Amino acid sequence: MIWTKVSVQVTSAGVELVTGLLLSCGINGVEVVDPREYDAFLQQDKKSWDYVEDWLVNAPAVDCAQVVFYLSADAEGEAALVQIKNRLNELSDSGIDAGPLTVSTENVDDATWLDEWKKHFEPIRVGRVAIVPVWDTASPLSPAPEIVFTLDPGSAFGTGQHATTYLCVEALQEKLLPGQMMLDVGCGSGILSVIGLLLGAKSVVACDIDPSAVSAARRNAELNPVDLNRLQILHGDMIGDDAMRAVIAECKYSVIVANIVADVVIALLPFIPALLEKGGYFIASGIIDERAGDVITALDDHALKLISNKKMDGWHCMVCTHG
Repeated sequence: MIWTKVSVQVTSAGVELVTGLLLSCGINGVEVVDPREYDAFLQQDKKSWDYVEDWLVNAPAVDCAQVVFYLSADAEGEAALVQIKNRLNELSDSGIDAGPLTVSTENVDDATWLDEWKKHFEPIRVGRVAIVPVWDTASPLSPAPEIVFTLDPGSAFGTGQHATTYLCVEALQEKLLPGQMMLDVGCGSGILSVIGLLLGAKSVVACDIDPSAVSAARRNAELNPVDLNRLQILHGDMIGDDAMRAVIAECKYSVIVANIVADVVIALLPFIPALLEKGGYFIASGIIDERAGDVITALDDHALKLISNKKMDGWHCMVCTHG
């Protein structure tokens, strides 16, 4: 279906006025693009992120936002657009400063949206493992991989395209042996959990603070030839939730993987030695160059011995052992 994408230029203060105006015109879904929101985010305490794209950090601090919405590209949509433009003109003439209120439009095809984002998810090979999007399972891979992980990319992090996930998949192939127990902290899409099962893990416990990760991980497990009874997915904060941590601690693990960010990895470290089997491995990733030293220092503070530190595109994947 063809849609008309409509963008209205406003100030930050004008966002609420314009969204309210659109709601009164029957537009229930809008997207707000506001550089000042990015700036406010960057000023927050860096509890759960380390890396921000340069274009966000260096973006000029201008008070110019956009309210974006979509109309059907037909007579009904055209009539709605005329009504909305008239209402915006009335708002502008009222003397209320909501910004320029200029309107721009373009036609978009929803089929194109689907095809465009799929172009970014081509099959990739990581050692013995091929990561294949669910819509591309018919594509031949030569030579044939030993293990194929079928993925439905969604909102949860973890597609194999990012360096941190790639490095973790490499590390799992090196350290996880068939029949071992594995813990995946911050499981996201479940990619590492399911690949762990495909590599022969006896069972995998996965956890994430994002509720969407639970359904995403379960969905990806269902797409692959694994026993779902060997996968336990928990929703919650392992660091702050004692009850959840008690469930996780019901057994010890040969491999624990945490592909998150440096601050969260550091916060996890006090709990890792008690969860690891003697001689087990802790795989930590999601660590940028600037934070690698902090993580290495914290590993030493908790008697975790760093045995390898691989780097790709400015990201580190550290493998440690204990006991």
